Amino acid sequence: MMRTLYSGLIRRSFSTTARRFGASGSVGSSQNVRVSKKMGSIGGGILGFIIGGSAAGALSYYYLLEEYQNASTRLLSAVDQLQTSTDQVREYAKKIEEVDSELAELKTSVASKEKVEKARRELRKLYDVANIEHLELKTHVWAIEQKVHSLLK
Repeated sequence: MMRTLYSGLIRRSFSTTARRFGASGSVGSSQNVRVSKKMGSIGGGILGFIIGGSAAGALSYYYLLEEYQNASTRLLSAVDQLQTSTDQVREYAKKIEEVDSELAELKTSVASKEKVEKARRELRKLYDVANIEHLELKTHVWAIEQKVHSLLK
């Protein structure tokens, strides 16, 4: 069954049209026409395979080239984003260094707790001394007032 189906497919090739053209020209020249059924189908199959393979290869190459361009574009945009983020990080690092140097300067100029406590003690001592001198001055003035009142009486 397979053989009859295969032979039926071979008969439907271009060779059937060649018989008709040859038969219409002369009745007795049918022996001179030689039909090669297998070679036409094999040659056509190979030619079709080559054309199909070339078309598939060309389409694959076009698709691959397009994907390559898309990937290159995405890579370039990623590199640009990386560059901008790197610049931002550098700016932040510079700001941090500036703040750190200012902090170091402030640490050297700011008084410590011990210095503040020492200054408070000295201020209290000075306040106490001034208070004592004020009281002594008041007593001295009161004594002078008492002498002046006793002299006036």
